[in-house]
Amino acid sequence: MTIAQPNMEPSASEHIVAKPRATRVLLIAHTPSLADVMLGEMAQDANVTGSVFDGTLAGALAADASQLQSADFVVFELDDIAADLAALATLSTRTIAVAKTTIDADQTARLKAAGVQDVMTLKAPETAPPPAPVVAPAPAPTPIAQTGGQVIVFMRARGGAGATTLATNLAVGQAASASTALIDLDIQNGAIALALDLSDSGEATKLIKGQVAPDAAFLDRAMQRHSSGLDVLTAPDVFAPLSAITPALVARLIDTLRGRYAHVVIDMPQAVVEWIAPVLERASKVVLVSDMTLPALKRSKRLLDLIGDEHMTLPVQTVINFEKKPMFKSAAHKEAERLIGQPLDHWVPANAVAARRATDMGIPLAIGAKRAPISKAIATLGAAIFAVSDKE
Repeated sequence: MTIAQPNMEPSASEHIVAKPRATRVLLIAHTPSLADVMLGEMAQDANVTGSVFDGTLAGALAADASQLQSADFVVFELDDIAADLAALATLSTRTIAVAKTTIDADQTARLKAAGVQDVMTLKAPETAPPPAPVVAPAPAPTPIAQTGGQVIVFMRARGGAGATTLATNLAVGQAASASTALIDLDIQNGAIALALDLSDSGEATKLIKGQVAPDAAFLDRAMQRHSSGLDVLTAPDVFAPLSAITPALVARLIDTLRGRYAHVVIDMPQAVVEWIAPVLERASKVVLVSDMTLPALKRSKRLLDLIGDEHMTLPVQTVINFEKKPMFKSAAHKEAERLIGQPLDHWVPANAVAARRATDMGIPLAIGAKRAPISKAIATLGAAIFAVSDKE
């Protein structure tokens, strides 16, 4: 994306050169693509640090006025001029306004009279393709096939399908042979912390609040090391809406993770979220966990259609949970394959007692019940799931 007006960074830095510490900038934007451009501009100056608030100036002020007052600069996307002017009246922090389109001279004058130091226009050429997710401060990553780790995404056909149990045990098993990260992106109902007897993540809370960037330093603080050697990013320690994660945020997080780990296992929420696109763009493989009930199979079909519409070459492997692999597929199994349009690739037998005990004690099946049929089935599944896919 090109910038129609002079860069934002010089506008801010001309006021802060003399400061002995890094300048704190708060970026406020409600348009994801514009937030990416603003982050890219800020990242050009190593002496500038900052965070992002997803919303409007008035919304940021209502949510936490202290974060605006503690910043050296507030760079905000214009929303409603009247609301922005009202918010500016309560601020003493230096501000820069950013518009997606050129605004008239009268509005510019009113903003500057309210204390705005500069009014800028940031936009992309009309012929430009949609911008790719921006990684700040590092340059855009090369494709995963060349430099990145394998990204395995777990999705579920229904709540209670057992996707978290499978993702956790498969990641634990893989950690014995290669650097592996397990990421709980089900920020509302994530249960990986319980399954591994770890704590919910305060750093993840800071991340979704825009207080920290998903960079290498964040991973150093946030990743919890399990006794198996697995590194885990558990769900936030506060309840948050799924919209608290933005496409740009999840894109930068996965790019940072796959630069450090050979395998990145991601447990997704049941809901189809706005930020699923950058996850699937970076995925090496999707594991869809279902069972043989008709509602689960129908939703499996919908998820497979969703993935296929935009990511036709992305490998998807279907796991039928709570059922032993049949020696011969029944008529019901063949009808299920016809319904979803894909083979039933893998089977994991039910073992409610062992699974419940593992969850209650925080000891994965892969460690506490290695000889159980369910553990053996998961080990077989892991050999297939972590095999290098055609996409890689």
